[in-house]
Amino acid sequence: MQTITDILKAQGHSAKKIKSLLQTGKVFLQGMPTADGRREAKVSEIEVKENAPRLRPGRDPVLLYREDDFVVVYKPAGYLSVRAANRHQDPNMMGFVYKICGEALPVHRLDEDTSGLMLVALTEYGQQKLKAQLEARTVSRRYWALISGHWTKKKTIDNVLHRNRGDGLRGTREKAADKGQRAITHIQPLQKLKGASMVQCVLETGRTHQIRIHLSEAKHPVLGDTLYGSQRMKDRAPRLALHAYSLSFEHPRTGAKKLFRIPLADDLEKLRRTLSHQE
Repeated sequence: MQTITDILKAQGHSAKKIKSLLQTGKVFLQGMPTADGRREAKVSEIEVKENAPRLRPGRDPVLLYREDDFVVVYKPAGYLSVRAANRHQDPNMMGFVYKICGEALPVHRLDEDTSGLMLVALTEYGQQKLKAQLEARTVSRRYWALISGHWTKKKTIDNVLHRNRGDGLRGTREKAADKGQRAITHIQPLQKLKGASMVQCVLETGRTHQIRIHLSEAKHPVLGDTLYGSQRMKDRAPRLALHAYSLSFEHPRTGAKKLFRIPLADDLEKLRRTLSHQE
């Protein structure tokens, strides 16, 4: 398979032009802007949009799809999903969507350091219908994670998470003050790497930090996790190596199935390649 740079060269672009296109968000891989010319791709997956808005791929949010009742957006790591108390100056996805669409109502959230697909409602009707699907567990959310150690087989983790497991962090605990919430994650190995693995995590429930807690308590913390991993985990990745790559749900008015998928974020793809080459 060719690299993106090879594909663009074959299309007649100069090295200088390719660098400019990649850095300014004009090159799209499977519908997502990318700045990583070393990624392998099929010619059919690459599109150059020279009139696309200038942005920093992987660092700026992207509006991927819009309808009257909702939008699907890409949230980069470092963005809050919603406005947070005492952090009014920090960028958040509600503010991004509101600036473009004139409205933004939250449906679900991603952790600040997680990248990937987010669904945002534009009407109260859309928010109500989409949240009802979340509660009924008919929204499919799939993540890729780069984790410590080798995960060798499919596994479902099904337990109860509490606000405080005894050390001030969320997690499992037999005797806790709160009743806790049931949390279910389906985990599948995808690639063995150097001292690490790439896995797919499918959420059946959506508790706060669910994937991070389940993987950490299984002794395979997400690389870059500064909360549930050790200092060594923090040093093994540029940030939390968790990426929401797939999102499917029913259209709030027609009931038609909507499916969105994006490639691994540039920084995590570079980390995956590095760990793969070391293997």
